[in-house]
Amino acid sequence: MGLSTSASGDAQSVPKPTRSFPMDKLIENAARIIKDRSLRETRRGSRETRPAGKSSYVLTPTATDYKPIHSSVSNSPPMLAHDLGRVLFEPLTFHPLQDPRTGVYNFTHFLEDIIDVDDFDFEAISAFVTSSRDKKLLALAKKHNKSYYSSTSSMTSILSHMHFLLSNFRKTNMNLISKNFPERASEFTRGAQMPAVVILKRMENDKNIFSIDSDKSTDREIILSVLGHALEAFLTTEEPDFKRKYDKSLKVGARSKTDSPPDSYHYAAISDFILRSQLDSYHPNLPGTGVFDLKTRAVAAIRHDIAYVQNNDNHTGYEINKSHGKFESYEREFFELIRSTLLKYSLQARIGNMDGIFVAYHNISKIFGFQYLPLEDIDYILHSCHDLKFKQLLEKRSETLKAIYGDEQYIMKYEHSTHERETCSNVADAEFKMSMHLLRHLLRELESKMPRNFHACRLTFKTEVEKVPTSEKNPEKQFKRVPVMYVLATPLTKEQTDAFQSNDLQKALLKDNESVPQYIEHIHELNEQTTENIVGFKVYVKHQLRHHLHSVDFPKFAGRKQNVLDKTARKFVVDSLKQDYYSESDKWR
Repeated sequence: MGLSTSASGDAQSVPKPTRSFPMDKLIENAARIIKDRSLRETRRGSRETRPAGKSSYVLTPTATDYKPIHSSVSNSPPMLAHDLGRVLFEPLTFHPLQDPRTGVYNFTHFLEDIIDVDDFDFEAISAFVTSSRDKKLLALAKKHNKSYYSSTSSMTSILSHMHFLLSNFRKTNMNLISKNFPERASEFTRGAQMPAVVILKRMENDKNIFSIDSDKSTDREIILSVLGHALEAFLTTEEPDFKRKYDKSLKVGARSKTDSPPDSYHYAAISDFILRSQLDSYHPNLPGTGVFDLKTRAVAAIRHDIAYVQNNDNHTGYEINKSHGKFESYEREFFELIRSTLLKYSLQARIGNMDGIFVAYHNISKIFGFQYLPLEDIDYILHSCHDLKFKQLLEKRSETLKAIYGDEQYIMKYEHSTHERETCSNVADAEFKMSMHLLRHLLRELESKMPRNFHACRLTFKTEVEKVPTSEKNPEKQFKRVPVMYVLATPLTKEQTDAFQSNDLQKALLKDNESVPQYIEHIHELNEQTTENIVGFKVYVKHQLRHHLHSVDFPKFAGRKQNVLDKTARKFVVDSLKQDYYSESDKWR
């Protein structure tokens, strides 16, 4: 796989961000303040002149090793409570909390009513520690001689855009969804393709060791992110202990911070990175490490209009009351989960060496059911879709192999569908390793363009589809669409870095509506101050496809010394097995 990057550091060619953004759009996606105008200018300039610099790299998954680091101070994650463990052993199946037809509870009815956020004692759970404040991560980076360290939550947004780049925005596989949701709707949502904005911060003077933190200054999720922490404790604590430890509205015994164990973490080294994953839950009978992630998923009505729900005391009448259907169904929630969040779930599980994801579906007031998604099934959904042209080539290859080897031999050795899960997991694993390898090169390139011993920089990643002309005579009509990732870097002083990391849109929204305009004005000023020396990269990939010849055996009856086939038939067998089905690669995505 070949990759080329082009960099341009001309500060004069990148204008300052506009101040005419509508207020609602700015709140929803303030990260695009820098990106929108500067990116258009970068595209316009790239057509007129060649980039100032150009580099190319070859990416292979074998060049990047993934090594878990076992820490002696790691704590074992908790197990699921309330008999929820049995959900783990019926993967992909939706388990309703209450049978909608008979009203019978499949699990304890204690799970139905979610504790009010105001009644949950958040001091009883461990606070999230950002990467830049995690001394253990810094110590591990020094010990293993790595240049970068980060947490899973900060890395998944970047790796998502790496996936779009390497896969050319490959669609998701909707085979597990009924015809209520057409195949044309299998693309990733706009929300899943939002720019990734992080802060790369030097952790020690004159040393090239950097932390990578998400930029939270424009994160507007409020009730859902807060509720997620409460529900994790809700699902892993039995009823009496939960009331004693976490419910402030009940005077049941004395609560103590020491009652709750500290968070469990998994540390891993890959390429030039140390990555930290928080471990939510564990079961000894699951494969591998037995660890899995806990996710709480709000129903569609809440996610599509969170502002309305928050203005109505976090209440909605939208529920999940059936398995299939366009609305108020488990199938609707799973469909939207695939298109919007499943990619990040898979990356979190892969980084943390987890077996899968446990999902609880709710509407803030009630929990409706549960589902367990093993990582191999997630990989299948994300990495098994191919276009019609390539599907036809595979069918042609299958018919040829059947004619040569017979049905039994073909099914035993060459039927690709019997290895789909394994193949997709291999593809996902290779893509993850190549993404980390690519990110390492990009960060090194960015460092070389920053001021010497710079304190920090703000990075924006965004992958889009670009039209590349294939004809000079008629470039507007003859072109092909290729993925391109734009990477923008803005150097920050210590004061600017502290300003970005100390600002929190969630707190401004929670405080009162009157403080929001002042907050946005402050973010405008910060952006204007920090975009004068912006550096931009455009990243392209070129795929090299390997012929399948190494995966088939020439039958003995087609050998030259055999008299089973005549010369014409032997030539047909040999030519058929040598046929390169990838030679028409320009005609399919």
